[in-house]
Amino acid sequence: MDEKIFRFKEILMDTGPLLLYLIGFYSINDLRRFNYDKKDFILLIEFLKNFRQIFVTPQVLAEASNIAKSRLKEEKFSGFINSSIIPMT
Repeated sequence: MDEKIFRFKEILMDTGPLLLYLIGFYSINDLRRFNYDKKDFILLIEFLKNFRQIFVTPQVLAEASNIAKSRLKEEKFSGFINSSIIPMT
């Protein structure tokens, strides 16, 4: 891949990739609910390894949460949210 693409070490993530990232780590089997598959998830992870920091705006986070809630339904949504939170130490 062209090194010029990765000259910046930060990236701003939009709703789709954020959902793919979070759902992939939560439950690889639920990716199909979002029209993704394991190959998409692995490709995104490999791409994101090139960046030191990932930024998400509050609007993107809210939109991702709303979509996840509607597609995962109540029984899985709270587990998804809990798995998406990294405790601060």
